[in-house]
Amino acid sequence: MGRSFLIEVGRMLIAGLIAGIVAAALLGLLLSKGIVQIADLGPARTALASQTPGMDYVDAYRCPRGMTKLVQLRGVEDGFSRDGDEPATPRAALLKNQYYSDVVNNVSQTHGSRSYDETGTDKVLYDDFDVPIGGIQSVELVLRVRPGNGSENDYFWLGDFDESVRQDLAIANISFTAKSKPVSGDGLLVLPLGSWVPVSQGPFKGPLIDFINKPDRPAQIDFLAQDDTAIDFAALIACRVPQEAKGVTLREYRVPRYGPGISMMSCNFDRTQGLCDAFAGDMKCTQSLPLACYRPGTSGPPAAVSSQEEGMRHFVNGEIRLTKPVQGSSFSQLADANRQCEAEFGTGWRVLSYHEGGGGTVISRSDIAPRSRAWVDIRDQRYANCWDRDRPR
Repeated sequence: MGRSFLIEVGRMLIAGLIAGIVAAALLGLLLSKGIVQIADLGPARTALASQTPGMDYVDAYRCPRGMTKLVQLRGVEDGFSRDGDEPATPRAALLKNQYYSDVVNNVSQTHGSRSYDETGTDKVLYDDFDVPIGGIQSVELVLRVRPGNGSENDYFWLGDFDESVRQDLAIANISFTAKSKPVSGDGLLVLPLGSWVPVSQGPFKGPLIDFINKPDRPAQIDFLAQDDTAIDFAALIACRVPQEAKGVTLREYRVPRYGPGISMMSCNFDRTQGLCDAFAGDMKCTQSLPLACYRPGTSGPPAAVSSQEEGMRHFVNGEIRLTKPVQGSSFSQLADANRQCEAEFGTGWRVLSYHEGGGGTVISRSDIAPRSRAWVDIRDQRYANCWDRDRPR
């Protein structure tokens, strides 16, 4: 490789850099004069827009801490693509009724059935969502829609459509044109269901969320889109409270660099043990574990701890001891658990707080057997304690 070749490469790089600077300056001038608009740049700009705004919303949705997020998807969000078959499938119980069977099988020309992505007028979409019974705190229906001629009179319906069991019938609907539920420019429609109430002809009079939690309702919730609006996909998002009581635990992890006589109770520090969960609890309250008890004190940290940022952040001056194993469900109130600590260790002892050392880790001058696991109390998470069970779970 000769010197002349390297010189020529250098000239090419410099020329390219100068050309780029000139092009950028020219584009800036054209924009400033209004000769070129940002919209004229075409795909370079529109490529940034999401092709799946509905699924983006579903993915980003967060239930309150401690609750379980449940998602049911129907159809595929593909921008109303006609590739592939995306049928809507009403539950089998409905098809036992001649009316629903006729609609789904397109027996009458008055109303036909539609699949996802299918356009056209006077076609209804029937489907259903599997929703567990009990503990549902909130529900949202997410649709991507394409209005058709006549959509201004359309409705979306949820409930139990089985006319053969009208004593339990609950049908709630909302108008496509409801001003409080606008359709975005990309057709995304988000409908919180907590305020939906059954229509007047149904015998069930409570809000839809009460019907969803009825112990004797069908396992599936019927869904209907009527009757000129095309549906790209539908999603039902539900937030459910924990179905079994659990409490949060901390585990002892001996840190050699801190020396003897120093114990660290931590959450998820020891990779040989299972995860803890400060939001929904990690151990069933029917399990028997020691209570971690704490008595405040004045002993400062040893040099090995004070020289470490982590040590100083989580060190507490008191002492931790563990009781004999006991079921977390033995205590209705935190005060009952505190009395257990006093009964075993004396006045001034109480249950250790998850936040005692700042949150998740507590380092102290204590003699705790390595890898011990014990109940602790957490003050700000509704579903992570075994006690205070008088509150709804």
